[in-house]
Formats: sequence, C-alpha cells, structure tokens
Amino acid sequence: MTKMLEIDYDSHTENLGGYDADDSWSRDSTRSEYTVKGARIAAPQAHYGACPISDCEVGDKIYVVWADYQTGDTFGSDSAVEFLAAFKSEAKARRCFDKANHKAKDSSWDIQVELDDGTQYTVHIPWLGYFEHLEELHMTEVVVGE
Repeated sequence: MTKMLEIDYDSHTENLGGYDADDSWSRDSTRSEYTVKGARIAAPQAHYGACPISDCEVGDKIYVVWADYQTGDTFGSDSAVEFLAAFKSEAKARRCFDKANHKAKDSSWDIQVELDDGTQYTVHIPWLGYFEHLEELHMTEVVVGE
C-alpha cells in the first residue's frame, strides 16, 4: 500500500537582485539551497512536500530522491524543490534517480518509477519547462521519524 511521506527540510534563500524600478514587470531573482533533514508518515491526503513510498514505519532507513531546480519567467528566476519518491531499497532509489536524471525534454513531463513493492507510480518532472532547469538531483538517506 502506497503511503505519503512528509519531507522535513531547511532552505536558505539569497536575493540575487535584478529589479529595475523603471520596468513595472521587473522583479528580483532568488537562489535557494535546500537540506533534507528527515521524513515522517504524512496524512492520507497528499500535499506539497510529500512523496510516495510503498511502505515504511517509524525508524526505517529510507532514500529520498529529490531535485533542486530553477523556475521563473521572462523577468526573473527562483529556486524550487521537488520530492520525487522515497525507497527502502537503495537500488530502486538509484534507478529512480537515474531515470529522472536522464529524462529528456519531450512531450511528457512524467516518468514511471517502481516503488519497493513493485507498484508503478507516476512522478512529475517539473524542471523540463521553458524557463526551468535542473540544478541538482539528490538521493539522501534519512530515518523515518514521528
């Protein structure tokens, strides 16, 4: 049975500037750095910052696959984070990481990943947009907390 994990993370955001007072559309750009600190089993309804795992209990060691990417528009850019999936199996986490890392820009913004129990799960890849690009893909080991 697929569960959702709430990922606990810190972020530090730096203002890169770029605002032009003479341009009503202008805005500053930002860059953030993220650190994944842990995970806990989330409420049944998914929400931002949650990611799927086939099954886990408090105290389990898991691997979270997540992305740090840039998004924006004509007038500026900002950092964003996306949690793709979590796994007990390091090998399955590595397969998800590799699949996401090699996803080409095409008509589909999704990949299929196999969770620990064999369930196929569709994962959205948001850094394929016109103004988006991948900064770094991560696979972080954490322990499921309360």
